[in-house]
Amino acid sequence: MKHYLYTTLLISGLSYAAIPTLGPQTNSKSAHFEHEHELSDSFQSISVDGDITLDISNGPQSVVSYSADNTPPNLVIEISEDTLYIAPKSENKNWFSIFNWRSTDDRKNKKIKITLPRLDSLRMHGVSYANIESPMSIKKISLSGASQINMDTLFSKSSLEIKLRTYTKFNAQKIEGAHISLSQSGTSTFNVSSLTADSFISKAHGQCVQHISKLDSNLYEIALTEQTRSDIDNSKNKVVNAKLHGTALFNIGSLKTNQLNATMSGSSSLEIMQGNAGESNISLHNNASHHFESFKAGKLKLINTTGNKIE
Repeated sequence: MKHYLYTTLLISGLSYAAIPTLGPQTNSKSAHFEHEHELSDSFQSISVDGDITLDISNGPQSVVSYSADNTPPNLVIEISEDTLYIAPKSENKNWFSIFNWRSTDDRKNKKIKITLPRLDSLRMHGVSYANIESPMSIKKISLSGASQINMDTLFSKSSLEIKLRTYTKFNAQKIEGAHISLSQSGTSTFNVSSLTADSFISKAHGQCVQHISKLDSNLYEIALTEQTRSDIDNSKNKVVNAKLHGTALFNIGSLKTNQLNATMSGSSSLEIMQGNAGESNISLHNNASHHFESFKAGKLKLINTTGNKIE
């Protein structure tokens, strides 16, 4: 059963100069209109489609939309099975208008501010954008189309699942969780300053890019195929399991681990600048390669079927 939201118009800070006139105007700005949507039910998940900007924060549940006039944005906003759905009302939007919003800057007129005490999952599609400044606990994030998330701190006491597809971008200052899984495809981008977890499982194919400034985990498993690239500036792990294929590149600035296990094929490459491991098991096939600058591999077991000389 779907629960529709009722809209109340709030006009804040209006002055006489903000009221439209029939005469010519110079350097005039539109009035700021807020539309508060009275909720008929609660929600713990958000699903958004189209060219919509979300500001999400912790607090008592509320949904407020913004527009340049007293007409609410032409959006469907409804709740069904604990999920808040937001999407454009119009079914006539062509591909160009949806994915080339910069020509009309539609997103300025389609901004939603959401506060809620708990957010279990966030799904975003189209060219939607979410800004989350306050620390937020989320169990599942799914991005597709050209959607993007910028957030401060993401944490989960149990498992956290992140899926990035096509042209999506995920940016965060800090991620903390017991078990974190990351799945990427297309040309998606994953950029995090600090990631801490008991286990971190990462899989990517296509032309994806990953960058983590600081990674700290007991178990780190990474699988890269095709033209994917992962850059880790500083990594501290008990066990690292890496599988590389295609022309994938796995680059680590500094690695400290008890055990490094890496299997590479195709023309993939593993590069580690510095650090140390208790033991390293490296398996090279086809035209795969590895390069250890100042990295001390510890007890090394090397299998090389490439025919290339290993220095």
